[in-house]
Amino acid sequence: MWSTVREIIICTCVASALGLQVHSEAPVFDPEQDNLIMFSYGKVGSSSLAVALANQMRPRMKNLKYYPRGAIQTRCPQGAKTHFGPVAKSMIEHMNKSQTGRTWIITITRNPFHRDISSYFQNVDHFFPQEQVLSMPISQLQNDFRQRFHEDPNGDDIGNVSYYQTQFKQAVGVSLIDYADRFENGSLHVEHAWHGKPISIILLRFEDISQWEGILGTYFHNFRIPQTSKSGVNRGDQKWYSAVYEQLVKTYSFSEEEIKLLCAGDTMRFYSEKEKLAMVPQCTASSRIPPNLIKDAGRMYAVAGDSKLLLEDLNLN
Repeated sequence: MWSTVREIIICTCVASALGLQVHSEAPVFDPEQDNLIMFSYGKVGSSSLAVALANQMRPRMKNLKYYPRGAIQTRCPQGAKTHFGPVAKSMIEHMNKSQTGRTWIITITRNPFHRDISSYFQNVDHFFPQEQVLSMPISQLQNDFRQRFHEDPNGDDIGNVSYYQTQFKQAVGVSLIDYADRFENGSLHVEHAWHGKPISIILLRFEDISQWEGILGTYFHNFRIPQTSKSGVNRGDQKWYSAVYEQLVKTYSFSEEEIKLLCAGDTMRFYSEKEKLAMVPQCTASSRIPPNLIKDAGRMYAVAGDSKLLLEDLNLN
């Protein structure tokens, strides 16, 4: 008996020392001692969570402070947000030196086929005047999108296909791809350690945004997403570019190189074969059937069995 208990203790200690996940009851955010970082790439709906998570801080914050590229911090607030690995790493290092509780990292992923187009249109008026976007041939926009997002070797969005094995791992010290098979019920929870101090990592998917409140309610007391963050203050189908956006989504044909790049990326590891078939049949060699799409006031869903997966919500732009 004692031998068995001793082996369990030894295995648990070794796992903790290596920063590996040890199964236990889900931790709960302590607003008096814990810190939080939202760390993910752009256009995954993170802004819709920022206010809700800021309300968990003590004292309450209006929003999580965003830190851009190059903003390496030696001091930062209890709750912060960034898209960039070196910034997140500096936040973790500072928080672990100054706190007694755990650090929480919330990250969000999204299928890149719709995410990249969404990101392109959020910034398209930085590339061309709005009048030109509305009048130019759709083929010109398609070529520009392909070059900027999937052909330019310096494009940030190309790096997003390996985000969790590169930027995230370099910052946090763990690749969530190693735990992808544990994703269930809309989230992935991984316990990690940074120099002996606990880090709780929660991965969400953009496509499950309607479930975020319930999922995060497991870890955060009285967690609520403000109504304006749930639905957006604007009608997505009234965005100035909504008609052009819809036209590009309908007519854009991903090249074989793009399909290979995106289907093999990190993001797709967090979806079942049924979900991938519903959202991005390009990733299933035996199928080229267009996905079954539902549109509703600026939102676009793919139907996967009895589930609806959110592909786009222009209300969140």
